[in-house]
Amino acid sequence: MTTEYVVEVNNLKTENDTILGLAIQNVLKKKLNIDISVDALDIEDCGDTKSAVIYLQSIDEVNEVIDNINNNGFKFTQIAKPYKKISAKRVESKRHIKFYEVDQYLGDETRVKEFKEGGGNIENFLRTGQKRCLASYACGIVNNREKGTVYIGVNDKGLVAGVQWNHDKRDLIRRRIAEIMMSDLQPPLTTLHYRVIFTPVRSKDEKHLEDFYVLEITFYTVDKFDKLYRAKGEVYQKADGVLFGPLGQPAITEWEAQIRHKQMKEARNIELLERFEEYEIDKVEKERVIGKFKLLNEEEKKLREQKELSFKLKKEGFDKEVSRLKEMLEDKERSFRRKNDQLIAETEEMEKKLKDTYNQMSEEETILKKRELSFKQKKNCLTKKLLD
Repeated sequence: MTTEYVVEVNNLKTENDTILGLAIQNVLKKKLNIDISVDALDIEDCGDTKSAVIYLQSIDEVNEVIDNINNNGFKFTQIAKPYKKISAKRVESKRHIKFYEVDQYLGDETRVKEFKEGGGNIENFLRTGQKRCLASYACGIVNNREKGTVYIGVNDKGLVAGVQWNHDKRDLIRRRIAEIMMSDLQPPLTTLHYRVIFTPVRSKDEKHLEDFYVLEITFYTVDKFDKLYRAKGEVYQKADGVLFGPLGQPAITEWEAQIRHKQMKEARNIELLERFEEYEIDKVEKERVIGKFKLLNEEEKKLREQKELSFKLKKEGFDKEVSRLKEMLEDKERSFRRKNDQLIAETEEMEKKLKDTYNQMSEEETILKKRELSFKQKKNCLTKKLLD
């Protein structure tokens, strides 16, 4: 979103900012078919009235909002201050102008941040059907039900490089992104759920670089869906530094079941808050109940953290015990091998001694036999002499 498409609407109701913001979103959608995201709206207090600064996507939207509000103010009674004529005019952005510097570090890629260097590859990235295209990243981020941004003009190291796009090219990219969101995602994403910003890039000496930008495509949480978003029929999931998908049907079924379970819990919470509004519970009671609700959520969070810590400690204890038993087993194996080697050595030594003893006895037996033979020969000789 640039500073070119900003409208200020005056003489609005002095409602709570959140309630007034939702009412403005609802009116623009129903009466003009214009979707705006939550952070495309700034509410300002003007004493007995309020004003809204609305950041739109195109000059056509600017003209449509101004013409309808100024010429048909009676149609906007849901947001107008009673007995005041609602009006609209085009203004300069009241937000601080954001810049990036060349080589500015934007952190690491996470499940809510994806970096693309851009350049000549922007056409491929915006062409659905290509591997890891914008549609698949949009699908993966929205399915996480968290706000996330794709940065084009930032390299994989998280350093700003910027890409040179003139005004016509930027408008072409905006239109192509709108086509992707409406045609290539099922269900389609309206501008209520995403925002396109071209953030200027300047050099390290703070000089403006002509037509150099980082393109930021931010996706917002989609409140209600029980079927995962798909890009050309395929489901994706964004994780830290990686995009998973297309996912198989078992993973999709399990994930959708988790979403439905979470939405049932959220629906119960929303129903409770709607009842507060419906029966006009006084502010003190609302704050008390909401405070109790928050306390319960905090207690639930603490309990979950305690369970996670307990599980972690038990796992660490289990891992230590496994490690200890493994060391014991290795010690026993080493001891067994030592004893076995010793026994083998002793057996070999004993066998050698037995063999030596056997050989010695064999030699002695041979000597005895020779002596016995010699004795017999002498005896025979003596006997023969006596007989002669």
